Amino acid sequence: MTSLGLYSPTYFRNNPEQGIKPGILYCLTLVNKQSNKRVCLKIGITQGTSNRDVLKRASGFKGYEARVLKLVKGTLEEVYHLEQWLHETWSHKKYTSPWRFGGHSELFELDDEIIKSVPATV
Repeated sequence: MTSLGLYSPTYFRNNPEQGIKPGILYCLTLVNKQSNKRVCLKIGITQGTSNRDVLKRASGFKGYEARVLKLVKGTLEEVYHLEQWLHETWSHKKYTSPWRFGGHSELFELDDEIIKSVPATV
């Protein structure tokens, strides 16, 4: 799978000091702000160590409120590889939002199996 974001195997190879920084993989549910109904899942990563880092990264999802379901902490490179694996595994369950925003390509259908597949650790 090809990453569309900043991170890639080449990025970590060229910037090894970045790969060892703390990172978090997050699984969020996005809730429609108007209907207050869960719409989809978002699986992404961010640099940091806390729930606050995830929520800061998760701000700006047009039309949605983000609610954290699962967090997996590790190095940035470890969570990157986990994210890529999850995106590939669930690529047949992609969700397309009517709104475009940063991270819109990391959306998946609401599915308990996807949530269960996010491990507790890397």
